Amino acid sequence: MTPSSAMILAAGKGERMRPLTSTCPKPLIEVAGKTMLARAYKHVQNAHIFNCVVNAHYLGSQIESAAQGFAKISHEVELLDTAGGVLKALPLLESDPIFVLNGDVVWIDATSSYLQKMSLAWTTEMKSLLMLVPKNEAYGYEGRGDFFLDEAGRLRRPQVGEDAPYIYGGVQIISKSAFEGYAIAPFSFNKIWNQLMEKGQLYGAPFEGPWFHIGTPEALDSYEPIIRQLEEDLQRQRAHG
Repeated sequence: MTPSSAMILAAGKGERMRPLTSTCPKPLIEVAGKTMLARAYKHVQNAHIFNCVVNAHYLGSQIESAAQGFAKISHEVELLDTAGGVLKALPLLESDPIFVLNGDVVWIDATSSYLQKMSLAWTTEMKSLLMLVPKNEAYGYEGRGDFFLDEAGRLRRPQVGEDAPYIYGGVQIISKSAFEGYAIAPFSFNKIWNQLMEKGQLYGAPFEGPWFHIGTPEALDSYEPIIRQLEEDLQRQRAHG
């Protein structure tokens, strides 16, 4: 089956974005005229996915108001981290597998929907398929990278002294069966991914295009003009056919 449900993660506190997040949840910060939550949902819409869930905790009433009309809300009394939050929301997500998107990811689809490309790449031997961004092409990323990708599309972590060529781009397709054996509690997707890697069931789908890590107010100031210009150029190209 292909995923027809999506969850957008929007519960976190966005500590590194303070003082902007003192009164506004990070997914509701505007980037070039659109909130990051609205941007994530636009990608969901463009992939023709209509069952959408958003989780809420920090300043949750603002998230709930912003998501009203397009998503069901999964309220978290305590922060459940990424995988714990999705596990709690599974009953609200109608398909299997499902999309999971970070609510603070910014990327631009220059041509067709990347989410649709991920759907087409999904196969039955996969338990999770991750958005991979080439490390050297990711705006705002500084680090050693997250993953290596083999010829079959499977992933492995870098070993000591290695720099990996790809980073996780904040989007995945995941089978509900990947959560089997876990209880609803705070835990990260890294725990699930490590188990899947051992079984050869964690895969990657490279993304080609502009992708931005906006983790601080300084990054927002730096990249917002670039995003605005790229989107204006794309709009002009589309207008002229």
